[in-house]
Amino acid sequence: KHSKMAGVGSGDIEHVYVDIDGIGEIVDCLRGLGLTEASDPMVCQGTVWLLDQQQKNGSWPSIFAGGKRGTGVYDKLHPTWVCTQALRDRDFQIKRNYPWQQFIDKVTRETNIATLLYNPKW
Repeated sequence: KHSKMAGVGSGDIEHVYVDIDGIGEIVDCLRGLGLTEASDPMVCQGTVWLLDQQQKNGSWPSIFAGGKRGTGVYDKLHPTWVCTQALRDRDFQIKRNYPWQQFIDKVTRETNIATLLYNPKW
């Protein structure tokens, strides 16, 4: 979105294309790693920015470079899906998440994902 982003870098940046989907994906990934608004300034700033971009109807727009708006079904659905996932709380300590951890541990063991199938040159 072409917008003014306060607090970025040494001063405000105006008229810079910022991909709403991209910001949502980054915030979602950071939350998935256990970071929160309280523990990470990038998650905090990304969260506030995403909330600022939310439209009155609750969705997020699909805006491409040059200000062109997406019109397809994917363009209408994806930004809102990504942003809602990015904004949802994660609590890895609560008991109801324990079955998920057991599942991930089982899949990790069964797939032997920690073993490389090639010899890296590094």
